[in-house]
Amino acid sequence: MYLNASLLFEELQKVFPVTRTGPVLHDEHLHPPLLYRPGMEMRPDQIYVGRGPDFDPQVIPPERSCIICIGPPPERYLRSRAACLVVEEPLEVGALLNQLQDIFEVFRRWELRLEAMIQDNAGIQEILNESQPLFPGNFFLLLDVNYRVMATTSEHNYVMDQSGCTPSSVLTRFKKDPEYARMRYHREIFLYRGLYFDHGILTHHIFLNDELCGTFTLTEKEAGITDGRWTLFGRLARLVDHYYQQRFYLLHSTALRPAAVFSQLLKGEIVSKKDLSQSLKSVGWNVEDEYVVCFISVHESDKKIHSASYLCQQLEAILIYALALEYQTDIAVIMNTTKIASKAGQSQETFRAFLSEGMLQAGVSRPFHDMMQLKNYYQQARAAVTVGSGLEPGRPVYRFEALLLPYMLSNLSGGIEAETLCPRGLLEMREQDRKRGSAYLQTLDTYFRTGCNATQAARELYINRSTFLERMARIWKFLNVDQEDYDTRLYLMLCLRLLRP
Repeated sequence: MYLNASLLFEELQKVFPVTRTGPVLHDEHLHPPLLYRPGMEMRPDQIYVGRGPDFDPQVIPPERSCIICIGPPPERYLRSRAACLVVEEPLEVGALLNQLQDIFEVFRRWELRLEAMIQDNAGIQEILNESQPLFPGNFFLLLDVNYRVMATTSEHNYVMDQSGCTPSSVLTRFKKDPEYARMRYHREIFLYRGLYFDHGILTHHIFLNDELCGTFTLTEKEAGITDGRWTLFGRLARLVDHYYQQRFYLLHSTALRPAAVFSQLLKGEIVSKKDLSQSLKSVGWNVEDEYVVCFISVHESDKKIHSASYLCQQLEAILIYALALEYQTDIAVIMNTTKIASKAGQSQETFRAFLSEGMLQAGVSRPFHDMMQLKNYYQQARAAVTVGSGLEPGRPVYRFEALLLPYMLSNLSGGIEAETLCPRGLLEMREQDRKRGSAYLQTLDTYFRTGCNATQAARELYINRSTFLERMARIWKFLNVDQEDYDTRLYLMLCLRLLRP
């Protein structure tokens, strides 16, 4: 168990009046507590619990051991290299032992949950959320090398702006502080109290292949950073480091296999279920997860300088649970909507800000589960940009879900002019509307939109019902069709959409 005397002291203080003597070591590995019995051989890294008078005054506790006693221990114990915690309240030794075992159980469960989460490829944000209850009054912040926020347990507006980056005011203070600049490539955990902050920041830098790739911090908020929190943060920082090492080597050991497999799927090529499953697992995804795919059109000028690959790197840095691929000189972004469900709003804002800043446009497919159909959904995303930019130019994001009917209509005529597909009577009514302002097409469209409810349609057109019925009689005379036939009504509704300016 990765605990030390400082952490036990802080936890016991919540229940009993306790004093502490002896060294404060951050790297102690203490085993679960044992009830001390006279004559017992003491060993390092062990906790011994008992009444002060029960401890043998002739024995010197070994270094790195911890003595927890009710009442003062022998004098030489206080001068030894062992840590001593003295409970100043009379109580049963059994009660103290039970309290210590409960403390150990809390941290043991936390370690087991974290290990299971790493095995299941959980995200860093989930790991931090799981750890937050052990750090009351503090918050975590994980930044990449460019100070972009990768994960945080604080209020988002406290540590990042709308683009998902650290606010410029905070960033400026970091960059100006010579103390932080001096510690920037420090590999150990250090406490940073800069000139520009009124609180402490416990910091750990993350390196991959000897290159700095991020900074993990525990920041004081309502509570200071204690010796015990230092110990816990050290454990968590090493887990985060291990997580990044594991992810890095897993991705590189497959020699870009995920990118190659997803590129095959975008082309419509057949991929084995085993290859797909392994590729999804390598990026921490599951076959049953829900996804959307985005198409981002790259400017012709940018294609000449091959900037799509750079944009892909930026997108993966700012979007959680997303994979960006350069495909046919444009960009395809696959997003795992199951994973980002809790941060969907934040991801959408970050995505929009990125597109607006780069003057880019993106199409978003409908959600799907079957990754084998990736090509079809990529075509949806591509069509969303084509159709959406024609209807509402200048928007950063177009969703295929909202453009289904315009897309169907744009493919309905097959290149034939709309006037050729529409009945002559409908075209004559349009001409009458243009010359006389008769509103025949508006009336017919309103009639269909209200479910062929004459009363409702008349109300929406601000005319009385009898006037509406007279106008509809003239419309049916123009059209000379069976107004009760379902196929005829469907045909007329589609024609009205085709004739819209």
